[in-house]
Amino acid sequence: MELMEQYEYARLAAMIVAARSAIPPGLPLHLFGSGHPLTIPFSVALGCDTFDSASYALYAKHGRYITPDGTRRLDSMSHFACACEVCSARTPAELRAEPAESMRSLLSLHNLHAIKSEVDAVRESIHEGRLWEHAMQKMRAHPRLHEVAAALASGSAGIAHGTPRFKARAAFLYGAEDAARPEIRAYHAMVSRFRTRKARLCMVGEPEARPAYLDPAIARLEESLGDDTQVCVYSEWLGAMPLELCDVYPAAHHVAPRDRGPLVTAQAAEALAALVAGNSFTSVVYDADDARVAAAVRTLPRGIRRYRLKRKKGAGRVA
Repeated sequence: MELMEQYEYARLAAMIVAARSAIPPGLPLHLFGSGHPLTIPFSVALGCDTFDSASYALYAKHGRYITPDGTRRLDSMSHFACACEVCSARTPAELRAEPAESMRSLLSLHNLHAIKSEVDAVRESIHEGRLWEHAMQKMRAHPRLHEVAAALASGSAGIAHGTPRFKARAAFLYGAEDAARPEIRAYHAMVSRFRTRKARLCMVGEPEARPAYLDPAIARLEESLGDDTQVCVYSEWLGAMPLELCDVYPAAHHVAPRDRGPLVTAQAAEALAALVAGNSFTSVVYDADDARVAAAVRTLPRGIRRYRLKRKKGAGRVA
């Protein structure tokens, strides 16, 4: 509770990561004093199973109103955006007009409703396979809360124990922090273990078609380069994706912003380096007009010869 009051979310997250890593994955982890909609999502994502907190009553005692994205002072509010039985029946002014004991009791009831709603939202996000997205949305509610992303990244190896390898819904990717998602780390590990006897590597940007090998331009490219060339499509989150692995989750099941600037995440660079180190590529041919691909190629060892991919007139993205 004290850490939350001081906005020390990153310290709380680091403590959870340390505790979770010290006990077997099958044992439950209880977190004391963390009953707030802002902390519950990332606490669950980091491995907490149960909680207890008197925050709903303690906050009400000081006239503090819990919301999905923070805490407000009741005396500064003019409207309720909540539809619970307390808020739907009165305005903030009417609640402030209640006798002190009644106001605290009603405010406690609302705060308890807000916490329960967040618990239900987390449960539903787990059911839908979107806990990571839900936790990331919460982290944008406060700058200090966004510091928790680093703890999620460092603890993602532990999170992976309870993360399904395949999901029914596409992964939503927004920023560089999503490169630490357990599903993406698992995919990077798969790419790192990929082996081929082909001597040349080809890297082009990720097409709109999923899986990538269904894109006509990619199919033409693969045919034109011959059997001795390993074709990979590249995205800043998933890194280099061999066509043979383009239908594996989340390569064929993700949605990300388009037209972003060149970005090579550390995880993607490491996976690419492992892919190159584990094979015998002597050269790479790449789409130099794709800024992301060009940035990734610059991370390759100097001993690999580089050739720009030539485009044919009237061709699409690659030729």
